[in-house]
Amino acid sequence: RYVRLNVLNSQLNGLPRGVWNMKVYAQKLPQQTLWSAAQKMPVQEVAVGNLIHIDAANYQEGQYVKSIQNKGLLGGMFSTEQALAVKNYQGKKAFFFDGGTALRSTFAVPQSLAANGSYSIGLWVNNPDIARFEQLVAWSSGQQDLSKAIFGYGTDAGRGAITHGSWPDLGYASVPDSNVWHHIVFSFDGYQESVYVDGKLQRRENRMLFVKPGDVFVLGASDILDQHFSGYVSSLQVYNTSLDEEEVVRLANEVPKSNFFALQTDDLNLGKLSTLRNQGTAKDTLVTVDDAEVMIAGNRLALKGKAFESSALREILQLQRYTLYFDWYDDGSWQHAVLVNDKGKKSFYRNGKIEKRVFSDKLLRVSKNTLELAYPFHFFRAYAGTVTSDEVDAKFSQWKAGLAKGLDGYVPQVLSPPRLINADQVFAQVEKKPGMWYLFRSDGESSGWKQQSYHLFKSSGPGKSIEVLAKDAFGHVSKPVVEAISAQKPKLVQPAQDESYSAKDQEIPFWDGYHYSEKTDSTQTALSYLAGTWKIQSKNTKWGDADLLAPFVFKELEGDFTLEVKVSDVVGLGRKVRTSSEAGVMIQSMDRKDAYISNCILTGWNLGNLSRSIGPQIFQEENTGTGLNFSPYLQVQKVGSYFFLRCSIDGVDWKDLPGTPFLRPDLNGKRLRVGLYQIAGNNQLGYGEFERLCIWK
Repeated sequence: RYVRLNVLNSQLNGLPRGVWNMKVYAQKLPQQTLWSAAQKMPVQEVAVGNLIHIDAANYQEGQYVKSIQNKGLLGGMFSTEQALAVKNYQGKKAFFFDGGTALRSTFAVPQSLAANGSYSIGLWVNNPDIARFEQLVAWSSGQQDLSKAIFGYGTDAGRGAITHGSWPDLGYASVPDSNVWHHIVFSFDGYQESVYVDGKLQRRENRMLFVKPGDVFVLGASDILDQHFSGYVSSLQVYNTSLDEEEVVRLANEVPKSNFFALQTDDLNLGKLSTLRNQGTAKDTLVTVDDAEVMIAGNRLALKGKAFESSALREILQLQRYTLYFDWYDDGSWQHAVLVNDKGKKSFYRNGKIEKRVFSDKLLRVSKNTLELAYPFHFFRAYAGTVTSDEVDAKFSQWKAGLAKGLDGYVPQVLSPPRLINADQVFAQVEKKPGMWYLFRSDGESSGWKQQSYHLFKSSGPGKSIEVLAKDAFGHVSKPVVEAISAQKPKLVQPAQDESYSAKDQEIPFWDGYHYSEKTDSTQTALSYLAGTWKIQSKNTKWGDADLLAPFVFKELEGDFTLEVKVSDVVGLGRKVRTSSEAGVMIQSMDRKDAYISNCILTGWNLGNLSRSIGPQIFQEENTGTGLNFSPYLQVQKVGSYFFLRCSIDGVDWKDLPGTPFLRPDLNGKRLRVGLYQIAGNNQLGYGEFERLCIWK
């Protein structure tokens, strides 16, 4: 005789199927079986395997797409309001995410990915400039610990790779190199979660998850559409099964065989250069060139130079059969060219039509080692093998369609004309347009192409005017806007003189007001000024508590302003101990105390420099994750409804804080309290010391 029990499923998806403390008796027992209440069991999933599969290889290079087809078992699409560019980047066709785009699936998240269910994600990704948090895929909802499913490519040591909420978060053991193609796999089998990079295991941890699935999948951002990814994704696959190491290695080695050399000007900065990168398939990426300059020709970025040389190009030019694609700018127009070499017999096509060889000989000179182009070009490609006339015609049509999508007639609109915002730095701002990069330049200084539609010049003498250009992802360039720098200089609000202040019954120098707790004994609140340094201290102070009000000393200002200050010391800095005390700059509405902006230092939780915007239905807060290694110089610049929050190591080179600038129309056109504050957050005495305070109006 025997007893066999089959456990078919578990109440929570992904849990081990088992029974504990089971007893079997030979005789019938007098007690009756006690039945539990009915249990809702998870839905039995039909689709098992490769749920999602997207691939840029299925799309035409040079186009913008607002929807991407899912070739996986779930079918459907991923869609977005802001189109993605399909580009060649370092030899792979890829979807380009510009740091502000996210796609949502038209299909639901299956229950097989809920709770502790197995999953795997595999993707080819290239991140040119890696931030702390850049999310690639998400399918969760809610804020509970252990309930999130967010996967990214960021530098944060705690959760740069995987966010589940709290202790199960994972960072990369070694962050994959920037600006290099990587095959990354995240895999979970219900017991262990693994991270693979380029086919090799990087991290593996024991996990038990309680993922709460959202309504849809998100690509390019977190589940709440923040922490956007900026970079290139060539392909992506999501499974509701785990992948073993052999399968991971197989996927990492599935690379289509191709061999081509490519020069692209899409993202090159204007000016002289002597080297550039081969954007083709070869591992040797170096290209040298003589007398080269990146310029604007016919509203596109273009490159003109002599003697282009590369080992990858040389390999192709030494073949018996090869094809060259390129364009050039001459006589006020762009033209397209294809040169086919078939065992020494050369055919030249101009704008899709066959041309006489004599024309191509004037246009370019090809040797086995170098390439000479007589005119500026926007792109150049060299492929092994030959093509037919029909393929040439198709390439020309594709190029012509891309040319028609240029920025003819577009001129950036100035929001804030160039002017000094402090003693020696000029600021300019134009209207932000989706999918655009901007270049600000003046005498001796250029911003280079940047996504921010504003720029703070470092030099003390940038010239008499500022020129602003815009470009799109494919290197089409707008007409320039040129604005003269205002001759009007901001006025420095007279600082406090060399005097001391320490007693609350004295008149406070410089400031217009001071908010603090009347319970000065229990909170140990104090404000002092000596030898150019302000010190603010308190303990057990809290926002929104009148009895335990955090100390805040302020000027009352209207209109635009710039405030700069150095936080020279905070509690715990000397002992290298992180604390919950914060100190920094506060901008508060005169109408309501719960509407404010702060640029502060908070070393606790390893936050470092922190930006915060609070108001009616507004809560924005981000940090640098630098802890005790914070940047001591703080700057707040108000321009209309925009508040630019910056930090600096030296007070010269300013960097925008994460999540800024803040757009606060509710604080524009109003009288504001602008000053310094400190809040303890617990019953430990905290303080902040401030020096080199300057306010310009």
